[in-house]
Amino acid sequence: MAARLPQWPLPAVRYIPGRSPHPKTLPPEPTPELPAASAWWDDARFLRGLDLFDAQYYWEAHEVWEGLWLELPRTEAPARLIQGLIQAAAAIVKRQQGDRTASASLTRAALARLDEAASAADGRPGGLDLPALRAALVRFGAGEPVWPHSRGEAT
Repeated sequence: MAARLPQWPLPAVRYIPGRSPHPKTLPPEPTPELPAASAWWDDARFLRGLDLFDAQYYWEAHEVWEGLWLELPRTEAPARLIQGLIQAAAAIVKRQQGDRTASASLTRAALARLDEAASAADGRPGGLDLPALRAALVRFGAGEPVWPHSRGEAT
């Protein structure tokens, strides 16, 4: 899948807590000038999070989406969708850290939020294939050993 924001390069290091340097200890990554968003699905933070997630930067995707999620009304479907994406990314990070209990709990929470928010993903915002993501999360929650990455790579 092509990057949604190709002008924004990927970070130099994937952060996995306890296994790699924290991004705050590294030189800051450049942030390009990006056009203003007309809606949440056009927001650079939503699109950047999708690019990071697709490239297996799960902690980074979580961090980027959180800023957008904090600005959205919690009772509306877009906030629930983004919360589900944040929880999915966190579930993968917890599995990478070896915490299967936290990963399972976050996977269940992510599935619940994504189900609640299905209407927000109508039309594949940012190219997000919600049914495919949900199916992958179900397999992941059932114990699939790695996250099924969209580019055929494993985590």
